[in-house]
Amino acid sequence: MERNLFNASITVFLLIIALSVSAKEDGEEDDLYLLYGNDEMISIATGFSQPISKAPSTASVITAEDIKAMGALTIEEALESVPGLHYSLSTLTSLGQINIRGIKTSITPQVLIMLNGYRISSDLLSGVFSESSKINVQNISRIEIIRGPGSAIYGADAFSGVINIVTKSAKELNGFSTGIRGGSNSTKNIWAQYGAVLDNGWNMAVNLEYVNQGADKSRVINSDLQTTIDGFGFGAPASLAPGHLDYRYESTTYNLHLDNENWKIGLDGWLQRDVGQGAGVALALDPEGYGDFNQYLFSMEYNNKNWVKDWEFSSKLSYQSVDTQYHFNIFPAGTSLLIGADGNSFSVPDTSCPTLPGLGPACIVQFTDGYLGNPGRKSTIPQLDLIAFYEGIKKHNLRFNIGAKQEKLVANESKNFGPGIIDGLTPVIDGVLTDVTENPDSIYTSDDKRTIKYFSLQDVWDIAADWTFTVGVRYDDYSDFGGTTNPRLALVWNTYDNLSTKLLFGSAFRAPAFSELNNKNNPVAIGNNNLCPEIIDTTELAFSYQPVSELFTNLSIYHFKTKDMISYTGAGNVAENANSLKGEGFELDTDWKINKQWRLLGNFSYQSTKDSITDVQGAFTPQRQLYVDLRWSFLSDWELSSQLNWVADRERETTDTRDAIDDYTLVNMTFRRRNIADNLEAAIVVNNVFNKDAREPTGENTIADDFPLNEQQIYFELRYHMN
Repeated sequence: MERNLFNASITVFLLIIALSVSAKEDGEEDDLYLLYGNDEMISIATGFSQPISKAPSTASVITAEDIKAMGALTIEEALESVPGLHYSLSTLTSLGQINIRGIKTSITPQVLIMLNGYRISSDLLSGVFSESSKINVQNISRIEIIRGPGSAIYGADAFSGVINIVTKSAKELNGFSTGIRGGSNSTKNIWAQYGAVLDNGWNMAVNLEYVNQGADKSRVINSDLQTTIDGFGFGAPASLAPGHLDYRYESTTYNLHLDNENWKIGLDGWLQRDVGQGAGVALALDPEGYGDFNQYLFSMEYNNKNWVKDWEFSSKLSYQSVDTQYHFNIFPAGTSLLIGADGNSFSVPDTSCPTLPGLGPACIVQFTDGYLGNPGRKSTIPQLDLIAFYEGIKKHNLRFNIGAKQEKLVANESKNFGPGIIDGLTPVIDGVLTDVTENPDSIYTSDDKRTIKYFSLQDVWDIAADWTFTVGVRYDDYSDFGGTTNPRLALVWNTYDNLSTKLLFGSAFRAPAFSELNNKNNPVAIGNNNLCPEIIDTTELAFSYQPVSELFTNLSIYHFKTKDMISYTGAGNVAENANSLKGEGFELDTDWKINKQWRLLGNFSYQSTKDSITDVQGAFTPQRQLYVDLRWSFLSDWELSSQLNWVADRERETTDTRDAIDDYTLVNMTFRRRNIADNLEAAIVVNNVFNKDAREPTGENTIADDFPLNEQQIYFELRYHMN
């Protein structure tokens, strides 16, 4: 397969060169010099703004207009437009995941999420987690995405990709705007924004947005993990299946930003209430379970270009706080479970338990009100970065970064099981909860703290008129497991006025999250404090080609190897550095402004990600994806946009004997009318237009009929803007 990809890349490369020469011979050179003026700019590739076509990475940008055209309500919906990226659900818990290039593990995806360049990923789970995935979208100016490693700039978790959410500036908001949206699943969405240039040289941007969405009761599953447990015959059936998945949520996003020539000050927050638990935290239906989250990020940045000739200095201070509280019915009322001597389900029983045929000593306990747990945590992450750019050496742009941060987690929990609460010898347990916050032997995780210090160096070197060589390295020192060094190399060749060629190499890591290190007394996942970081090395060959000013195309061909991937394995679901992966694939995307009325965006991606030892294709993630976005502007103020998303070739686990996972094709449409009256516009959004039955795969013996996605949804929207 590697040889086939290499041969294909050479063929495409030669074809592009031929097309470039042909374009030059046709006398289009004058137009081609203007091309890069339309190229999207991106900053997360190097730390400073530059055109995507010249950036030393494989990158995408989703703009505010793109989000409107899609009618996206959530970031997950918007990100489905990115080649090689797929949003799925965990096969072990109710959490959602953003997977890039087929890299997926039990709970934690390997993606770094940032807001305006500041990390907002979780210390407990790292990568994507439920709190950050519910950020509302109306204040998003753009989403910058790097596919591939980014640890040489950003450190941990920038493993398979980096997502940077950029909020709207005062100039973009340009006055007052508001809007409402409502529709399927009792959805209510309202927002208000204001942006102004103040008399004292400061700019102010303010945003407040609220979303309330109920559960889609059409997403019915016929069995769950409790169904499997009922089959053991320990007691009367307790499963709530058939029943619907519950992804209801209530979310408030607020943003306050002030900036002037030198300063940027921001306060960003997310308040979430009554967040449903999907299929349940243990994949046993839990329609009453919920989570409440309070998360905020305070940031302050100072920039100065005038202190010293050829130097630009920047200091960035941030403080992130995450306060979460869950209320879980881990297993439903009436469930009967095998309880061990430590009071946990399916652990080693007390020797005085009755002997059951085929099981030996076994204590069966009925939980009349359910197997209940209310875990919570308070996390704080202060961080300081000192950054300097130096341009005093001809043809070089040097970037220096030194910084430190501290991740601290304080846990709390109350529950009706576990050490010191039950021991399996009492046959019936009610719903009375015991606070185990001060009991280290019973709480779900340990309090923890670690300090990370780091230093990075990057040189962007214009080695010739059409050649740029980027070399960078970052060293991170973790107080709990030691140091890790991650380099990057990138050679960008402006092959022709309308063609750039990139050869990229990068190394990245993901540090073990606190949950993977410390989880205990948990029926879903047990931690292991001997874990090592995950490591990945990626090589890419990429082309950006613009045959005419209205058409952008990009092709990326990649190969990666990982080691020490962390998964929850074995009968106890214990975190282990269980396996290594090898992956390869390609991503092709295009943006064609056909004329003033029509625009076509699309991408196709192929990935093969296999276990390095067994050579078995990884389960659950799509090997092929196609995304098409066709937009039509007509009659001056009318717009119709439609998106097609095809997801194909997902494998089950090797031990799973169920039928193959069906491919699916979903079509969404947005119909928008601008200028109904002065500064007023309206839209109708229809998701899953043809009401297709689409499903995301689950693990064996959990949800037998997989996770159904939403049926057809319809939303109505009004927007008003006043300068």
